[in-house]
Amino acid sequence: MRSMKKRYSTTNPSVVCWIKQLVDTGDEEVTSFLQFTKTWVEKVNRGGLFLVNDSLYEVFVAMEVVLRKFLKTVSVDHRLDKDRVFAILSEDNEIQFHWSMMAFDLDEETSPCVFAEILKLFITVRGFAYASAIVDDYKRTCGLTNKRKKALRKELKKASDK
Repeated sequence: MRSMKKRYSTTNPSVVCWIKQLVDTGDEEVTSFLQFTKTWVEKVNRGGLFLVNDSLYEVFVAMEVVLRKFLKTVSVDHRLDKDRVFAILSEDNEIQFHWSMMAFDLDEETSPCVFAEILKLFITVRGFAYASAIVDDYKRTCGLTNKRKKALRKELKKASDK
């Protein structure tokens, strides 16, 4: 969100104002179903996180649900197509509903552009997390741990000394 705020700061100040509305200041007492998540984020935050409000959080949750359904159908051996993931997320009715509830005060030209950028950022961040999970799973199945194997030269020397 910070990158979007920086990008639009010179071209479209109305988007910057809208992004500022997405920040959760945490001043008011919130008793919504998102309280547990907010409490956890406050504990983890060391000052650098972009705290989002409930409506943007609901958009992210809807995107995560759709993405997880999609990832269950994809084999780990196949490459993920970012454009296909983008199309699936952008066409989902639940995501569209939450986005329309949140972005009602953006004009009709700006809203799709901002939505597309949020989707692209989400897909990028989530893609790195997915790749990291695959690598960790591979390491677990191969028996690789944090303890490194000896260097190849040491192993060859040891084998030749015998």
